[in-house]
Amino acid sequence: MSTDDRYQRINLRIPKDLHWRIMGAADARSHSMNAEIVQRLEKSLGSGTILGDLMDEIASKIAPRDAEEQAILKIVRALTDKERYILRSLLSGIIEARESE
Repeated sequence: MSTDDRYQRINLRIPKDLHWRIMGAADARSHSMNAEIVQRLEKSLGSGTILGDLMDEIASKIAPRDAEEQAILKIVRALTDKERYILRSLLSGIIEARESE
């Protein structure tokens, strides 16, 4: 599977002033414009990701069964955005691998 299989290319029209603001933010963080836009969209959507949905379900319906689950939840809740992105990618890869078996 190529990395392009995980992405959907789109054309997007945005106001020029917004384009310049995104470029400035991306440059300030040493990101590409694409990476900046994707990170901001993911952050604004919050839930709707595998990890976000799982965390919502656990927090609202399921009490951790033991100290190990409580420790895992504590770690996940303390992750930075970058760490959550990495974990989300890892979990997505595991799910894709299981589905292709």
